[in-house]
Amino acid sequence: MMDQWGNGEGDYFHEQGAFPQQLEHDGKGHIVGSVGEAVGPVAFSSL
Repeated sequence: MMDQWGNGEGDYFHEQGAFPQQLEHDGKGHIVGSVGEAVGPVAFSSL
């Protein structure tokens, strides 16, 4: 999936932290939305 996105074959994708933060830090992407605050603390498997 990263190869396709990196080659411009997609506009966005959904990922778990901390990968999006690393992409943004490396200048390879931007975080445009987050559900963490809206959802609140839940077990990973609940999503």
